[in-house]
Amino acid sequence: MSKNILIAIVIFAVLIIQISFIEPFVVGIAPISIVVLFLTLLVFRLELIPLLWWSFLTGALHEIYSIMPFGTFTIITILTTIVLYYLLKNLLTNKSLFPFVLMAIAGSIIYNLLFLAASVLFYYTNSLTITTYQIPHLWSGILIQAGVNGMSALILFLLLRSLTKRFQNQFLVRK
Repeated sequence: MSKNILIAIVIFAVLIIQISFIEPFVVGIAPISIVVLFLTLLVFRLELIPLLWWSFLTGALHEIYSIMPFGTFTIITILTTIVLYYLLKNLLTNKSLFPFVLMAIAGSIIYNLLFLAASVLFYYTNSLTITTYQIPHLWSGILIQAGVNGMSALILFLLLRSLTKRFQNQFLVRK
């Protein structure tokens, strides 16, 4: 129970930092997405069903300050989480530094491409007056965010590895 409360508090803190301190000061794509880093960390720690509930909560809370139609961020967050989960389980099978960094980069790109697709869809159905692809330097912003998220994932992984025993190397050793 205390683990669930801790995860909920971290979700609130991550969203407050993302919405209040990162997104308002940037025109276009933010240079870092703490939400994607947090989802990557959850993919490494949880199984699929609890992971989907936490990603649903993250997306639903992100909807509060969104200009997109309701449900957009929830669907984008859940789809990103599902893709990252199956990427980890089927392609990057070990839980080490390299898959963690690759998952953060892939999550950043997937999240932004899904957001771009939703933005274009809502623009052409006259639900929004501006779309994401009208933002200058869109593609370079996505690549910059992927790179910054990759470096942030490296720092986060090394920090978590030094604080906990969860991400330590586990090799089979002959005695």
